[in-house]
Amino acid sequence: MKSIIFNLSLLTAVCAGLMGCAPALQTQSVEGTGTVQKGAPFETDRLDPNVVPQAYKVHLSIDPKAADYSGHVSVELALKNEQKTIWLHSLKHEIESAHFVDDSGQSHSMSATRDETHEDWLGLTLTNTLSAQNGTLNIKFTGTMANPLFGMYRVESEKRWYIFSQMEALGAREAFPCFDEPRFKVPFTVSLTVPSETKAFFNTPSESVEIKGTQATHHFAKSKPLPTYLLALAVGPLDLLHNPADDITRPDGSKLRVRIITAHGKSQKAKMALRETKKLVAIIEDYFGMPYPYEKLDLVAVPDFEAGAMENPGLITYRDSLLLFEEDTVTERQLAGYANTHAHELGHIWFGDLVTMPWWDDLWLNEAFATWFAGKVVSKYRPDWQNKIGALSWFTWVMEQDSNPKSRRIREPIKTRGDIDNAFDGITYGKGYAVLAMFENLIGEEAFQKGIRQYLKDHAWGNATSSDLISALEKASGRKDFAASFKTFLEQPGVPLVSIEPGQCNNNMLELTISQKRWQPLGGATLSQQNWHTPICLKAGTDGEKTCTILKESSTKIQLPGCPDTVVPNPGGVAYLLWSMPTDSLNQLLKKLKDAPEIDRVSAVGNIRLLYQSGELSAADLLTIAPAMLSDKSARVRNSALSLLGTLNPLVSADFRPQWNAWLGKLIQPLVDELGWGDDNEKSPKEVWDLRKKVLAIAGNQASLPSVVAEAKKRSESFLQGKEIKRELASTALTIYAKHSEPKVFKEMQIVFEGETDIFRRNVLRSGLASFSNTELVEPIISYAFSDALRDNERQNFIFAPNRNYKTRDLAWKTVKTRLKEIRELLPSHSAKYLPYLLSSHCSKDALSELETVFEPWVSGPEANRIEGLGRHVSATRNRLERCLALRDKNQLALSKMVQN
Repeated sequence: MKSIIFNLSLLTAVCAGLMGCAPALQTQSVEGTGTVQKGAPFETDRLDPNVVPQAYKVHLSIDPKAADYSGHVSVELALKNEQKTIWLHSLKHEIESAHFVDDSGQSHSMSATRDETHEDWLGLTLTNTLSAQNGTLNIKFTGTMANPLFGMYRVESEKRWYIFSQMEALGAREAFPCFDEPRFKVPFTVSLTVPSETKAFFNTPSESVEIKGTQATHHFAKSKPLPTYLLALAVGPLDLLHNPADDITRPDGSKLRVRIITAHGKSQKAKMALRETKKLVAIIEDYFGMPYPYEKLDLVAVPDFEAGAMENPGLITYRDSLLLFEEDTVTERQLAGYANTHAHELGHIWFGDLVTMPWWDDLWLNEAFATWFAGKVVSKYRPDWQNKIGALSWFTWVMEQDSNPKSRRIREPIKTRGDIDNAFDGITYGKGYAVLAMFENLIGEEAFQKGIRQYLKDHAWGNATSSDLISALEKASGRKDFAASFKTFLEQPGVPLVSIEPGQCNNNMLELTISQKRWQPLGGATLSQQNWHTPICLKAGTDGEKTCTILKESSTKIQLPGCPDTVVPNPGGVAYLLWSMPTDSLNQLLKKLKDAPEIDRVSAVGNIRLLYQSGELSAADLLTIAPAMLSDKSARVRNSALSLLGTLNPLVSADFRPQWNAWLGKLIQPLVDELGWGDDNEKSPKEVWDLRKKVLAIAGNQASLPSVVAEAKKRSESFLQGKEIKRELASTALTIYAKHSEPKVFKEMQIVFEGETDIFRRNVLRSGLASFSNTELVEPIISYAFSDALRDNERQNFIFAPNRNYKTRDLAWKTVKTRLKEIRELLPSHSAKYLPYLLSSHCSKDALSELETVFEPWVSGPEANRIEGLGRHVSATRNRLERCLALRDKNQLALSKMVQN
């Protein structure tokens, strides 16, 4: 799902052209053969297409208690032309022996060559050149599991050791030598030798176990064709939950066994997650018209995992908090997190696993599709959650990310390893989701489903590209303009801003002029202009007819029937666009909006937020619009209105903070009185708890209303004593309590946290620990990130949270800056690229200067100091800071005057 690259080819040319470095080779002699003195012979970060793996046999000898391991790999290869050196991927393995068995059965020994700078390329060179033929490459090697939460890695949980994996994107090369590209999709036959008292799992079912003394060798069935990034394993003192009633009946009458694998002693908390899987799979199979295509379905609750989850077929891995919860205490928010993530990963089984992208520029085929599809599945699984409305705030956030000079396209050419890493972002997931939903709405659900089914049928067990999917959808839709329109959103960045100008009403038809340009936020660099083929609908009044068109030019005319006094743009929020209209038209819309469907009201709030970001609306406008919406009958609309007010927080300077907080307190008090903390037995809908949580957070953290702070203290003290409190508000209570507590409470909370094994309670305590506002605790909070008491995936919170707190951020940045090199080394390998965002909430010219001084050497300095792909995140942070400063210049004085009046 998440997680996450520039290998090397013609080394001298690439280094000179892209990095200005010189090739530096290390040669390792194997089996007494000669050495090789030249670098990798390819011009891109792609392996030789003339050396094609056909099948693997992989054996690993691993022990969760030991970092070192050994293995043997046999790869059946098709050599399409003459070869003397075979290049593949291998990171930090010692090659003990390597030889190639040709098609006549003769064995040829090989020597190993590595590049010091790009050490995950391994060249195996023959004494004599081989002609084009089929043969088998055999490699015996040793390795060490040293990279936390990536590749094949070790986890200690409650004094027991485990091994798990995260191979996406380039982690397989850390586990064993391989051809680590998604286009090489072949069968794997794997065996694992592990201590006999441990369990071992792979993507495929176990066929046999051989026990010799203290060691057990597990032999797994040959897999269906898989790329290396989808391989997975789990080893250790694992528990297994299986209930035959939760298995899935296949069309042929056989049963698909569904199980959940957990760390020792945790399986009983997975009963609900196991049971609900059957319901989700049924919805998915019905949509695709195709049964689950693999031999087994095991879900693994991993006790330390960087990504949310990973779609390895037959062995899907999850953060344990997503699978381990109990039905009598689970909150609706927890359940929604489980359902959305689970549906996303299960969707990948077809889109990504059964049909796989050939290269990472088509990652959106995996992630955008699975994200869109999860929304569709969960809308059917729990229609009361109103998933479509929930997605709107995400789309608004994504539009902000899609509007800076280095914004990615959904389908972005991949030129470096950093490009691969950066492809796992909001543009791929969120914008991709929004664009798929927009074009499904354009051609209709039935045609869209038909196109997807045909695409899966045509490319099952193989690879496919964007063009393949677009072609299938165009054919199913019968629209000859589909591909051209779709590609305008797929292959260029940015957000269309559609301006709507009402004209004259003649013959009972209102004529409007609609025009489009790229949305440009206030501040930051000027963005390039471009055109889209934008599907847009306008509704005549809040409950009238929709009129739709594709806006292909910069401007066109459109007519609405009935001469309505109000025009609702983009009803349902189905199009990836922003809209603007003259002030009088907007005011008229806002007056009538209370009568519009809930989704239109929420969509309008998100649009208003971004009109403020671009300077078309002012802080004064927001202070008029948002409070008026707090009386709306919809909890979702009120929640959105509070978020709209939250966009004004960066305007609040330290000297103005008391007045702003007092104003918020008066505004929020009626909602506190109405909603309170809820009854312990209350079964309100998720959106009501979400609103209550936001109201109390503002009341306690910003306005410091005494009654709210006192109740938070009371609940938190009960929680710290091990008692159960209302789980929906547990994190809210502890963060409010922490913000108003003295340093001694930090120590008390720390002791409880370190003794806690329940996942939910541990996460609540972690939120509290990172939320203290006392400046004495800034250094201890940041230092706690280095504690052995933390999981690796818990460390980042203690570094970032003090930098987001307006009371501690200046001191927090000074503290972090002195330890930045240590922090970079501490975090999992793919987290360091986010470090520039530590400055994004500071909204000052000093922060801009610090950004360049501190992080630019990591972008363009000596190669050994660089973080690949970091430049995009430095650019994004710079853009955020420049926008924030521009909004302050425009709005700060007016905001203070309005609040004080």
